[in-house]
Amino acid sequence: MSRLRVLNATGETVTGDSPAYVFYASRALSFLAMTGPPVRVSAYYSAPVDRFLTTEPYPVLGALASAHSHDLDVEQRQAWEEELLILKEALTALTGTLFLEFDVPRLGSRIDAVLISGSAVFPIEFKCGESHYRPADYNQAWDYALDLKNFHAGSHEAPIFPVLVATQAQAADDAWQPAYADGVRPPYRCNARHLRRALLRLLFDHGAAQAHFGASVFWIRRRAAWPDERVAVEFWQVKRGGGRRGIVEIIREAV
Repeated sequence: MSRLRVLNATGETVTGDSPAYVFYASRALSFLAMTGPPVRVSAYYSAPVDRFLTTEPYPVLGALASAHSHDLDVEQRQAWEEELLILKEALTALTGTLFLEFDVPRLGSRIDAVLISGSAVFPIEFKCGESHYRPADYNQAWDYALDLKNFHAGSHEAPIFPVLVATQAQAADDAWQPAYADGVRPPYRCNARHLRRALLRLLFDHGAAQAHFGASVFWIRRRAAWPDERVAVEFWQVKRGGGRRGIVEIIREAV
């Protein structure tokens, strides 16, 4: 693990330990952290993504089981096991906070997973073993997103990106649909192997990031930033047309 250096909009150095990347953001709206006062949440399990990725499944399953107020049946345990495997693969090298079995009191239900990555909130509803995107499941995922937007203080101002994962489905949506006036998008439908693509397509795609967050993304390898990362960041932030990129990512190359 190495310490990387990038600069913020005022030229101050921002440092961070990251196994994969560090973001540079020229706007207050960044992909690194939610802003605002801490909000009390109710979830069976929560952890920073990097901690979740380095934790064996059994402690996470134990936390889920101990918080579960009903008898734990085999089907539920197997669903959790499958969801954890999918999330481990989908979230590799991403940053943020993950909540599992997130409480939705108004609906009397729980969201399977909620990912907060920067300013964005991703409520993720899993349908393990399902090969079709059923209307009831689609509406359930959308209802969860609407509830977070309208009835959860911590996400009132956040863009909401609901995801419906039918693990055995053959196809997945090609792109995120535009947001409605309330800032909530229709659910993105994908199978287990395409969940990561759904997240990356939004978080790390130039066009999507510009459209949804008002900031584009640009990658440079550390070798290209040598010997002065300050100069490299300043250089690559300027677009050909004279505008500025919102985010520059310096990624560590494999050794």
